[in-house]
Amino acid sequence: MDTFHKKIEYINPEENFERYCVNESENVIVDAFSKKTAVHAGLMDRFAPKEQTQEVLKNVLNQERNNRTAAYIHVPFCETHCLYCGFYNQPYRKEQSRIYTDVLIQEIKLWENTTAFKTKPINALYFGGGTPTALEVEDISRLLTYIRNTFPLANDCEITMEGRISNMTRDKVEAYLQGGVNRFSLGVQSFNTDLRRSMGRRSDRDTIIERINMIKEYNQAAVVLDLIYGFPNQTMDIWEDDIKLAQSLEIDGFDCYQLNVFPNTPLGKRIADGSMNPALNVKEKTELFIKSVELMQKALYTRISVNHWQRTTRERNIYNRLARGYASCLSFGAGAGGNINGYSYMILRDYQGYLAAVKNGVKPIMGISIPGENYSMYKEISEYFETGYLDLAYLENKYNLPLTDICSRLLSQWENAGVIKYENNKIILTLAGQFWFVNLSQLLQEYIKLTLQFNSSNNLTGEKVSL
Repeated sequence: MDTFHKKIEYINPEENFERYCVNESENVIVDAFSKKTAVHAGLMDRFAPKEQTQEVLKNVLNQERNNRTAAYIHVPFCETHCLYCGFYNQPYRKEQSRIYTDVLIQEIKLWENTTAFKTKPINALYFGGGTPTALEVEDISRLLTYIRNTFPLANDCEITMEGRISNMTRDKVEAYLQGGVNRFSLGVQSFNTDLRRSMGRRSDRDTIIERINMIKEYNQAAVVLDLIYGFPNQTMDIWEDDIKLAQSLEIDGFDCYQLNVFPNTPLGKRIADGSMNPALNVKEKTELFIKSVELMQKALYTRISVNHWQRTTRERNIYNRLARGYASCLSFGAGAGGNINGYSYMILRDYQGYLAAVKNGVKPIMGISIPGENYSMYKEISEYFETGYLDLAYLENKYNLPLTDICSRLLSQWENAGVIKYENNKIILTLAGQFWFVNLSQLLQEYIKLTLQFNSSNNLTGEKVSL
């Protein structure tokens, strides 16, 4: 893979130290940064030349997976376009269910005999979208059967079906359970009917409660849901009611996510043209975040990541942790993204292009990236920050790098600003740090990478590194 190496003139991050600092303020949870820097922290990938994409992929598929592994099945259809969603791709039409399922199975067959696919167990399988629960019962049943007969699933594999409440009918739930699904992730966002419908969600409060209780009756799978704070017109009373109602349903766990408004979404466009009120500002979102932590701690939920809370041990949240950390992810379906041993790839979002490529026997990936030096360490940093702390000594020993010396000045500034506590080489996020954990993770990865590169480069000349 050295073919893709370029000489680089590396930047000394100490010359622009302020870029990595937290704004110091009496109200640091509001003022730490002007905005969220990314949805998920991570460094920029370096892609193989386009004409070598399939060759690199072939080489990667001949390797054994060297880390934990998830699998992801993407179903791009949605019956409606929620205003805040940046992933909407295809309106659902019933006739597409059979066609798409046929092609998904055909795509899996392209890989099922490769070394990377069949060696070592898969620890978590996730059906996402889009809306995987849009598929017809007979199609999702045969897809689940095929996957269970083909994938090397671990005997305790977490199998998650993500879905909309409106799709969760008894016949579908029974088909999912029959097919081995042991976790349901439901995109509730809010129980408030008016707020939901203002965002393009159809089911009302009573329907949501009825469907959740119906799924629980089977007592065969973890039931978790997502709540989101930051919507236009969302009040503290609405948010507090959402959390307390979710707690009263005695589900296995739930997320409290911060809304991201993307300019290309219907919500972003409506806010921009003034036809919809703005989303909540940073100060308002911090107040809702603090309330969520307060209510969840008071109810004695276990916090298994910054955003995710567990009520019972049935909820393990394995896929989400693997997806953020150093793990392989075997991905299938139009618009899915995955990686094998750090070689990341993205499958075509263009639906017709995806169908045509698979039918011609080609994995329809748009490109494949080459893992950089210490790739796995940076992914571990991302995973750690998701859980609210970072064991710097562990990483220093594992990767034999002087991380304590590299990070000491920066971490001192962060501690003085109030976003972390730094004790025994462990970075522990304060409440303010938890709210801004993506920014902190992103900045720390950039800072370490540039410092290591600068210190070892002996001032190589060439193009500047991009992050």
